[in-house]
Amino acid sequence: MHAGLMEIDSDLVISKVHDKFIGTIFGDPDIQGKKLHSVLRPHLSQEQYREVVSVLKTLVLNRNIISSTSQKNPFDCLRLNIDSAQGRRVTKYVRCEFSKGKNFDQTGRWQIVVLDISKSVRTSLQVRRSSEKAEVKVNTIMSLLRFERDLVDEFLEATTSSLRNIIENISSRSDKAQPVRRRMEKVYCIVHQIKGDAAILNLNVVSDQAHNLENSLSDLNQKKELFQQDLLGLIPSVREMIASVKEIRQIFEEIVEGGWGREQRQNDDSMMRRLKYLVDRLAKDNNKKIILVDDGYVDTSIPLHLRRVVNTVVTQLARNAVVHGIEDREKRLALNKTPYGCLHVSVQHVRGKISIGVRDDGCGLNLGAIKQAALKSPLFRGAEVEKWGALQVLNALFKPGFSTAKQLTQHAGRGVGLDVIKSTVEKHKGTVTVKSIAGSFTEFTMVFPST
Repeated sequence: MHAGLMEIDSDLVISKVHDKFIGTIFGDPDIQGKKLHSVLRPHLSQEQYREVVSVLKTLVLNRNIISSTSQKNPFDCLRLNIDSAQGRRVTKYVRCEFSKGKNFDQTGRWQIVVLDISKSVRTSLQVRRSSEKAEVKVNTIMSLLRFERDLVDEFLEATTSSLRNIIENISSRSDKAQPVRRRMEKVYCIVHQIKGDAAILNLNVVSDQAHNLENSLSDLNQKKELFQQDLLGLIPSVREMIASVKEIRQIFEEIVEGGWGREQRQNDDSMMRRLKYLVDRLAKDNNKKIILVDDGYVDTSIPLHLRRVVNTVVTQLARNAVVHGIEDREKRLALNKTPYGCLHVSVQHVRGKISIGVRDDGCGLNLGAIKQAALKSPLFRGAEVEKWGALQVLNALFKPGFSTAKQLTQHAGRGVGLDVIKSTVEKHKGTVTVKSIAGSFTEFTMVFPST
């Protein structure tokens, strides 16, 4: 650890430098005669500079020695960004220890011992990062071990493919068939599904990253005009997600090699198991108790080419039902309902078509509240909204960017949901309808051709 001594007067001017080493630390060999905060300013963040100025003012006005143990003392560890002679920016960590100089009462002069603590700080940061990384790895392992190996493997394969798809959508050039906004909507859908799938497996790193990416997409969605450069700005966030999934894959392979899941059961209920994990987690996060009822919702009941899209749609509808639809225990009891809610998922095959229903026995859709939200939304014209009937009010829920959620949370509030469901269903030549009675139930029905 290198150290040097300098002095400042009562005006905070560096009056004497006892060691040339100090000029090297601050990247300025000629600091004598300059004010200390002026020397520091080019190398500090705005926040740290404000703290430095505040402390120096206190030093002069109160003539108090700055305690090295004070939690508010920025001089305990100054983070300096110095431009080296080679043109590179170097980060240094410096501690300044103040003491009153000789004849202080007459001169008001301070002595400052300047210590370069960069090596110690970097070692500490490295240890902290290693510790945090180890903790994340342990948490990831514990999360993965709660689930069947095939579910985790499927998530990793699907998410890796989805992230590649996002990069392709972001990077490809726009044309009339694929304008920027339409490609952004595709990315919306993919990110939303990744977040849901990651939440099912308690992979918080990925679900949080997807949540943040949704924030960025939501901001873009508010712009009247989008350009290719807007989408390209999302690439660093997507690459961060790719790196996280890659790390999880490595951890997954390590624990598989250790013998995890050698005896995998053969079944056709992976979609239902995945849905149950999601509903249980969302119910816990929202302080609710919910029973999931399966009425034919098994993998083999869904044509292979539709399984991915059906899983996407049912996952989002289940999320909406738990967060928005089903009341908590106290509200249900006050309404003479059972203390637990019921989420019913059904599959039926009729005349060459497959019908998937998602019904909850919650509060139903409040048409008045939806209409009020539409009146306040810039997406609709107030005069037209005033004339809406019940069907038009319900159809507003499928408008891109429209949401009745009052607060933005991890699970709801961006207006990224029913519009994505509608476009996803229609892309596969299907239809989606909704029925609801206030205080009783809400039911969504998707119908697809079987072939």
